Amino acid sequence: MFVLNKRKLFLLNRSLHRDLGYLSIGLTIVFAISGITLNHHNDWNSNYSIARKEIKLPESVHKERVSDEQLLTLAKQKFAITQKLKGKFWVSPNELKMFFPSETTIIFYKDKNSFLFEKITPRFLLRSFNGLHVNELKSYWIVVSDIYAIILFYLAISALFMVKGKYGIRGRGGILALIGLSIPIFFILNFF
Repeated sequence: MFVLNKRKLFLLNRSLHRDLGYLSIGLTIVFAISGITLNHHNDWNSNYSIARKEIKLPESVHKERVSDEQLLTLAKQKFAITQKLKGKFWVSPNELKMFFPSETTIIFYKDKNSFLFEKITPRFLLRSFNGLHVNELKSYWIVVSDIYAIILFYLAISALFMVKGKYGIRGRGGILALIGLSIPIFFILNFF
């Protein structure tokens, strides 16, 4: 008959804590990196890299009545674009937008007599991490992230019983746990 005494329970908790900790390393890294990048979305775009370049056109373009087709040819020539045009439209009497494959846009500004080139490129790894963090995949990823959340909850609770004595829950460990718990409580009470 298998009986769990305090010693066996302590060793079982340590083993589970260790193994689940190792199991969650990959997910923790993904959520930590994406959490930091998502927290700073106002500072930089972690999902996409946006390249911009503006070119002033010769005065002759501004003075002549240039057709949309002539502007398209000129834009493709200036930015070495070989792809076919996906679409174009005048946003206003001053601004013509031309769209090309691979997230490339050229805007003609009549008043400034210039082209603005924009190319948007997904940041492969960060874009994927952020997509996982905000659960763009839905379906099976919900199950994975729920299991991960349960594992994190277990790791937090089981950590309370990992160390005995003055560094454990009745000593420094307990003080640190209370400090850690007080941080979200402070923000909840003061900002919500």
